[in-house]
Amino acid sequence: MNLEYGKTPEEIPSFGNLEPRCREQLWSTGIIRDCSPGQVLCRENDQCEFLPLVISGRLRVYKTAENGREVTLYTVEPGSSCVLSAAGILKKTDFPARAVAETETRLLLVSGTTVAELYDRYKGWRDFILSLYTDRVSSVIHLVEEVLFRRLDERLADFLHDKARYDGTVRMTHQKIAEELGSTREVISRLLKELEIRGTIRQKRGEISIASSDSPRK
Repeated sequence: MNLEYGKTPEEIPSFGNLEPRCREQLWSTGIIRDCSPGQVLCRENDQCEFLPLVISGRLRVYKTAENGREVTLYTVEPGSSCVLSAAGILKKTDFPARAVAETETRLLLVSGTTVAELYDRYKGWRDFILSLYTDRVSSVIHLVEEVLFRRLDERLADFLHDKARYDGTVRMTHQKIAEELGSTREVISRLLKELEIRGTIRQKRGEISIASSDSPRK
């Protein structure tokens, strides 16, 4: 099966490390699904019937508090998958968060039966699943450290610096930045206004530009 952009399974990061027969079973039994930005893949307490392998685009997995405040747990990039979906399938537990397509996203949906069968049969697939656990545990620990031990203004400045590293511009709304940092739009707007007054950023609707050669962290 040839996929978007002419890529074959062997050319997609991580998938090429699987045994040939494992890849063949994935691509012959999986379902290709195209998702638009904001489309919900899984809601909290849903049963995990499929494992989404990201071919292109990006998924966002997040938690929402009763007051509506959101915090991003992790994103899923091409060549990877959702560890909470894998855990739900293998441990038969409900999905504990919410997963949405953050961009135009193409997925290969693998049934829970196939996930479990391949896990028992192929070392490459087991290594792939275990790598999801390792990567996500590290990222969640980093998230906890950031939230508990660093000031929000420092985290915001680092976030802007990272997102603007290519062209000096961050194309995100205040609400989206708040979701990424586990804060509220009102707090983020106030901190951004302080940076703007200091002259380190410029703002217009949906776009933040780094106004000087200095990092906004300074």
